[in-house]
Amino acid sequence: MTATPARGTGFVKIGEGVHSEVFHRLGSRFVVQVFKPDCPELTVDKLHHEYAYLRTIYAELPRLIPRQRLVQPRPGAPLQACALVKDYIPHRADFALHRVDPARLAPGTREQIARFLHITRRLLATTAPRHATGTEAPMLPDIIDPDCTNLVVNVRSGDLALIDTNRLISTRKLARLAAAGQHLDPAQHRIHGLLLRRLMFLEAKYLGRTRAALRHDPVYARYVGAAGFEVLCVASAEAGEPIP
Repeated sequence: MTATPARGTGFVKIGEGVHSEVFHRLGSRFVVQVFKPDCPELTVDKLHHEYAYLRTIYAELPRLIPRQRLVQPRPGAPLQACALVKDYIPHRADFALHRVDPARLAPGTREQIARFLHITRRLLATTAPRHATGTEAPMLPDIIDPDCTNLVVNVRSGDLALIDTNRLISTRKLARLAAAGQHLDPAQHRIHGLLLRRLMFLEAKYLGRTRAALRHDPVYARYVGAAGFEVLCVASAEAGEPIP
């Protein structure tokens, strides 16, 4: 059974993903995330491991990862019977990273975005096993949602916040392609294509990088050939995220 806030407690659903729902009570400093029963591979151990991994990898951005605590009804209870209590991060659609004019953001916020992109690029630069964090290949945060509501700006503090810390994207498939000297097919590897597309768009928007610079960037060129790059650029423009 999925743990869901009881009716009459004042909780309102403020978010829903493929495998979870998020509830908030007006005025509370916290949100409650509950998990649907159709994702058995998402376990308590995996949740703890991925959260610790993100905190380690993005340690240079100490306010990026909201605090969270898992509430279990009994020892050994599956994740779907638990509730994840997390800091509430107030954000607005008009400040979504793929829509807001960077000039509206404070210099400190823009610096945090640049730092986030730098660290994430660093993860993509090598797909070797990361023994320090116990992963066979670097894992990247899920920032591919169309509304860009996983990576947001806290409208009170101005800090960048990653509010979805579950179901990280492994680079293992990218590593296999690179080792075989093959490039990513955006249609066949949709998730990784979306991730690279969003990263390139954010670099163009917030770091001023041109399409030509991104095309010849060794980090992206390692995974995307000329044809695939053009496919991603066209798709990005169609999604309202042009890469000039």
